[in-house]
Amino acid sequence: FPVTIAEYQYGAESGHWLGYHENGTLKYERIYDSSKFYYGFPYAREWSESGLLLSEKQMDLSGKGYERNYYPNGKLKVSIQYTVGPSEVTEKKEFFDNGQLKQKTYWRAKNDTIAAAYDSTGLLLLLNLSKRLPSGGYAQHMEYYFDNGVLKQISDVESANNETTQNVKMYYPNGSLHKELDLKNKVNSNFEYYTTGKLKSEKHYKDGKLVGLWQEGDSLGMIIKSCEYMSVS
Repeated sequence: FPVTIAEYQYGAESGHWLGYHENGTLKYERIYDSSKFYYGFPYAREWSESGLLLSEKQMDLSGKGYERNYYPNGKLKVSIQYTVGPSEVTEKKEFFDNGQLKQKTYWRAKNDTIAAAYDSTGLLLLLNLSKRLPSGGYAQHMEYYFDNGVLKQISDVESANNETTQNVKMYYPNGSLHKELDLKNKVNSNFEYYTTGKLKSEKHYKDGKLVGLWQEGDSLGMIIKSCEYMSVS
Protein backbone atom coordinates (compact mmCIF):
# COMPACT_ATOMS: atom_id res chain seq x y z
CA PHE A 1 0.00 0.00 0.00
CA PRO A 2 1.17 3.62 -0.53
CA VAL A 3 3.58 5.01 2.06
CA THR A 4 4.27 8.68 2.82
CA ILE A 5 7.16 10.04 4.88
CA ALA A 6 6.47 13.60 6.05
CA GLU A 7 7.76 16.12 8.56
CA TYR A 8 6.16 19.17 10.14
CA GLN A 9 7.54 22.02 12.18
CA TYR A 10 5.20 24.40 14.00
CA GLY A 11 2.32 23.07 11.88
CA ALA A 12 4.04 23.70 8.51
CA GLU A 13 5.63 21.29 6.07
CA SER A 14 9.31 20.79 6.81
CA GLY A 15 12.23 18.59 5.92
CA HIS A 16 12.35 15.75 3.42
CA TRP A 17 9.04 14.31 2.19
CA LEU A 18 8.76 11.03 0.28
CA GLY A 19 5.71 9.29 -1.20
CA TYR A 20 5.50 5.87 -2.86
CA HIS A 21 3.30 4.11 -5.40
CA GLU A 22 1.45 0.91 -4.50
CA ASN A 23 4.15 -1.08 -6.30
CA GLY A 24 6.78 0.40 -3.96
CA THR A 25 8.44 2.76 -6.42
CA LEU A 26 9.06 6.37 -5.46
CA LYS A 27 6.11 8.63 -6.40
CA TYR A 28 7.31 12.03 -5.21
CA GLU A 29 10.01 13.85 -3.32
CA ARG A 30 9.71 17.27 -1.69
CA ILE A 31 12.32 19.15 0.27
CA TYR A 32 11.18 22.01 2.50
CA ASP A 33 14.25 24.00 3.50
CA SER A 34 13.84 27.76 3.97
CA SER A 35 17.62 28.19 4.13
CA LYS A 36 18.00 26.99 0.52
CA PHE A 37 14.66 27.28 -1.25
CA TYR A 38 12.05 30.01 -1.69
CA TYR A 39 9.45 29.90 1.10
CA GLY A 40 6.35 27.95 0.06
CA PHE A 41 8.05 26.64 -3.10
CA PRO A 42 9.83 23.42 -2.12
CA TYR A 43 12.23 21.49 -4.30
CA ALA A 44 9.95 18.80 -5.74
CA ARG A 45 9.97 15.89 -8.18
CA GLU A 46 7.33 13.36 -9.20
CA TRP A 47 7.63 9.98 -10.97
CA SER A 48 5.33 7.49 -12.64
CA GLU A 49 4.94 3.92 -11.36
CA SER A 50 7.47 2.82 -13.97
CA GLY A 51 10.02 5.33 -12.69
CA LEU A 52 9.74 8.00 -15.39
CA LEU A 53 10.14 11.58 -14.24
CA LEU A 54 6.81 13.44 -14.65
CA SER A 55 7.54 16.83 -13.09
CA GLU A 56 10.16 18.82 -11.19
CA LYS A 57 10.41 22.30 -9.73
CA GLN A 58 12.94 24.36 -7.84
CA MET A 59 13.39 27.99 -6.75
CA ASP A 60 16.29 29.52 -4.85
CA LEU A 61 16.07 32.23 -2.20
CA SER A 62 16.41 35.03 -4.78
CA GLY A 63 13.26 33.87 -6.61
CA LYS A 64 15.04 32.29 -9.58
CA GLY A 65 13.70 28.87 -10.48
CA TYR A 66 11.87 26.59 -12.86
CA GLU A 67 9.02 24.13 -13.31
CA ARG A 68 9.09 21.29 -15.84
CA ASN A 69 6.47 18.73 -16.80
CA TYR A 70 7.09 15.68 -18.98
CA TYR A 71 5.09 13.39 -21.24
CA PRO A 72 4.84 9.67 -20.37
CA ASN A 73 7.43 9.06 -23.12
CA GLY A 74 9.93 11.23 -21.23
CA LYS A 75 9.76 14.20 -23.62
CA LEU A 76 9.53 17.68 -22.13
CA LYS A 77 5.93 18.99 -22.16
CA VAL A 78 6.07 22.38 -20.38
CA SER A 79 8.99 24.46 -19.14
CA ILE A 80 8.48 27.56 -16.98
CA GLN A 81 11.20 29.95 -15.82
CA TYR A 82 10.99 32.35 -12.87
CA THR A 83 13.38 35.17 -11.99
CA VAL A 84 11.50 37.23 -9.38
CA GLY A 85 9.52 34.67 -7.40
CA PRO A 86 6.59 32.33 -8.13
CA SER A 87 4.03 35.09 -8.71
CA GLU A 88 5.55 36.17 -12.04
CA VAL A 89 6.50 33.91 -14.95
CA THR A 90 9.28 35.24 -17.19
CA GLU A 91 9.42 32.47 -19.79
CA LYS A 92 7.13 29.60 -20.74
CA LYS A 93 7.61 26.96 -23.43
CA GLU A 94 5.24 24.17 -24.45
CA PHE A 95 6.15 21.17 -26.60
CA PHE A 96 4.41 18.45 -28.58
CA ASP A 97 5.05 14.85 -27.51
CA ASN A 98 7.42 14.46 -30.47
CA GLY A 99 9.71 17.13 -28.99
CA GLN A 100 8.71 19.89 -31.41
CA LEU A 101 8.26 23.33 -29.84
CA LYS A 102 4.54 24.21 -29.69
CA GLN A 103 4.56 27.68 -28.15
CA LYS A 104 6.94 30.04 -26.41
CA THR A 105 6.04 33.16 -24.47
CA TYR A 106 8.26 35.71 -22.76
CA TRP A 107 7.52 38.30 -20.11
CA ARG A 108 10.07 41.04 -19.34
CA ALA A 109 11.62 40.00 -22.65
CA LYS A 110 15.22 40.99 -23.38
CA ASN A 111 14.51 40.68 -27.11
CA ASP A 112 11.60 41.64 -29.35
CA THR A 113 10.04 38.16 -29.58
CA ILE A 114 7.15 38.08 -27.11
CA ALA A 115 5.39 34.93 -28.34
CA ALA A 116 5.47 32.37 -31.14
CA ALA A 117 3.42 29.24 -31.87
CA TYR A 118 4.07 26.29 -34.17
CA ASP A 119 2.31 23.17 -35.40
CA SER A 120 3.60 19.65 -34.73
CA THR A 121 5.79 19.74 -37.86
CA GLY A 122 7.47 23.03 -36.98
CA LEU A 123 5.48 25.35 -39.25
CA LEU A 124 5.02 28.83 -37.77
CA LEU A 125 1.40 29.64 -36.82
CA LEU A 126 1.79 32.88 -34.84
CA LEU A 127 4.49 35.46 -34.24
CA ASN A 128 4.26 38.40 -31.83
CA LEU A 129 7.00 41.04 -31.79
CA SER A 130 6.73 44.02 -29.49
CA LYS A 131 9.06 46.73 -28.26
CA ARG A 132 9.06 49.96 -26.30
CA LEU A 133 9.76 53.14 -28.22
CA PRO A 134 12.09 55.94 -27.01
CA SER A 135 9.02 58.20 -26.82
CA GLY A 136 7.51 55.91 -24.19
CA GLY A 137 5.02 54.33 -26.58
CA TYR A 138 5.16 50.86 -28.10
CA ALA A 139 5.20 49.11 -31.45
CA GLN A 140 3.73 45.65 -32.05
CA HIS A 141 3.98 43.37 -35.06
CA MET A 142 1.87 40.19 -35.29
CA GLU A 143 1.66 37.45 -37.91
CA TYR A 144 -0.85 34.59 -38.22
CA TYR A 145 -0.52 31.66 -40.62
CA PHE A 146 -2.78 29.03 -42.17
CA ASP A 147 -2.06 25.38 -41.35
CA ASN A 148 -0.12 25.05 -44.61
CA GLY A 149 2.27 27.84 -43.64
CA VAL A 150 0.74 30.52 -45.89
CA LEU A 151 0.44 33.95 -44.29
CA LYS A 152 -3.11 34.53 -43.01
CA GLN A 153 -2.90 37.94 -41.34
CA ILE A 154 -0.30 40.55 -40.53
CA SER A 155 -0.82 43.43 -38.12
CA ASP A 156 1.29 46.44 -37.17
CA VAL A 157 0.36 48.85 -34.39
CA GLU A 158 2.31 51.83 -33.13
CA SER A 159 1.24 54.05 -30.28
CA ALA A 160 3.21 57.16 -29.35
CA ASN A 161 2.51 60.75 -28.32
CA ASN A 162 -1.22 60.04 -27.83
CA GLU A 163 -1.48 58.91 -31.46
CA THR A 164 -2.14 55.35 -32.65
CA THR A 165 -1.56 54.04 -36.15
CA GLN A 166 -2.54 50.55 -37.26
CA ASN A 167 -2.37 48.47 -40.41
CA VAL A 168 -3.93 45.02 -40.76
CA LYS A 169 -3.71 42.83 -43.86
CA MET A 170 -5.74 39.61 -44.23
CA TYR A 171 -5.06 37.05 -46.93
CA TYR A 172 -6.87 34.31 -48.80
CA PRO A 173 -5.54 30.74 -48.46
CA ASN A 174 -3.98 31.15 -51.92
CA GLY A 175 -1.82 34.00 -50.56
CA SER A 176 -3.56 36.91 -52.31
CA LEU A 177 -4.66 39.94 -50.30
CA HIS A 178 -8.26 39.74 -49.06
CA LYS A 179 -8.70 42.82 -46.83
CA GLU A 180 -6.66 45.73 -45.59
CA LEU A 181 -7.56 47.98 -42.65
CA ASP A 182 -5.53 51.12 -42.12
CA LEU A 183 -5.81 53.64 -39.29
CA LYS A 184 -3.85 56.85 -39.69
CA ASN A 185 -4.54 60.46 -38.68
CA LYS A 186 -7.81 59.23 -37.11
CA VAL A 187 -9.04 58.05 -40.53
CA ASN A 188 -9.99 54.37 -40.77
CA SER A 189 -9.59 53.06 -44.33
CA ASN A 190 -11.05 49.71 -45.44
CA PHE A 191 -10.11 47.87 -48.62
CA GLU A 192 -11.41 44.51 -49.84
CA TYR A 193 -10.19 42.50 -52.81
CA TYR A 194 -11.26 39.53 -54.91
CA THR A 195 -9.06 36.43 -55.03
CA THR A 196 -7.87 37.74 -58.41
CA GLY A 197 -6.41 40.81 -56.69
CA LYS A 198 -9.01 43.21 -58.18
CA LEU A 199 -10.49 45.83 -55.86
CA LYS A 200 -13.92 44.88 -54.50
CA SER A 201 -14.56 47.90 -52.25
CA GLU A 202 -12.89 50.92 -50.71
CA LYS A 203 -14.29 52.96 -47.82
CA HIS A 204 -12.91 55.56 -45.39
CA TYR A 205 -14.30 56.56 -42.00
CA LYS A 206 -13.60 59.35 -39.53
CA ASP A 207 -15.44 59.63 -36.23
CA GLY A 208 -17.72 56.82 -37.42
CA LYS A 209 -18.78 58.67 -40.58
CA LEU A 210 -17.91 58.01 -44.20
CA VAL A 211 -15.37 60.44 -45.65
CA GLY A 212 -13.50 60.68 -48.93
CA LEU A 213 -13.75 58.15 -51.73
CA TRP A 214 -16.17 55.22 -51.60
CA GLN A 215 -16.08 52.83 -54.50
CA GLU A 216 -16.96 49.26 -55.45
CA GLY A 217 -15.69 47.12 -58.28
CA ASP A 218 -16.42 43.81 -59.99
CA SER A 219 -14.12 40.80 -60.26
CA LEU A 220 -12.84 42.02 -63.65
CA GLY A 221 -11.55 45.27 -62.21
CA MET A 222 -14.30 47.57 -63.45
CA ILE A 223 -15.52 50.26 -61.02
CA ILE A 224 -19.32 49.87 -60.74
CA LYS A 225 -19.99 52.42 -57.97
CA SER A 226 -18.08 55.50 -56.92
CA CYS A 227 -18.84 58.59 -54.87
CA GLU A 228 -17.04 61.17 -52.74
CA TYR A 229 -18.05 62.01 -49.17
CA MET A 230 -17.17 65.52 -48.07
CA SER A 231 -16.76 66.43 -44.41
CA VAL A 232 -18.85 69.33 -43.23
CA SER A 233 -17.54 71.44 -40.36
